[in-house]
Amino acid sequence: MTAERLMLACGLIVPALTIYFVRKRLLREKHALAWMLFAGAVTILGLFPDLLKSFAYSFRLSYPAAALFAALAVIYLFSISMSVSSCLHHRRINSLLQDVALLRLRVAELEQQSKGENFVQSGGDKASRN
Repeated sequence: MTAERLMLACGLIVPALTIYFVRKRLLREKHALAWMLFAGAVTILGLFPDLLKSFAYSFRLSYPAAALFAALAVIYLFSISMSVSSCLHHRRINSLLQDVALLRLRVAELEQQSKGENFVQSGGDKASRN
């Protein structure tokens, strides 16, 4: 199988997988759009390999090096965006966990106060009835 046919096959498989993952809610639409653009670019390069060759020629690169460069650039951009997203979500989750812990503590304190007030009120009511 030639590199062009492999790129064409990947360009056709990636959108199908992307739609499947979005439907199963394993992939957000924001990321699905990027993957669809990536699949479109790979499909175009698979259909018109001369585009990649002209890109490589303009930068004085050999064909395999140009393909490797393009693939690594895309992988790097996706990795960085996923890392940034992961860090932001990690910070948000930690903040939410701290808020939940404080709220649970406050609820426990209010429950203790409520039990104490109920005890005093119920005790006072019984004494006044007798």
